Amino acid sequence: MANVTVVFADLTGSTGVYEALGNAKATQAITRLTRWMGQVCTAHHGHVVKIWGMAS
Repeated sequence: MANVTVVFADLTGSTGVYEALGNAKATQAITRLTRWMGQVCTAHHGHVVKIWGMAS
């Protein structure tokens, strides 16, 4: 039997982040955070299946 963990993360108050930082900086910050989370998953032998709401 395999151990499986599913992670779902949601940024609460994202509208406020965009208002405070502006679109470009908020998108950059959220992209960095999302990539970091993916790297943590990969470092623990996991993988990201899907990312929603992020500029590619």
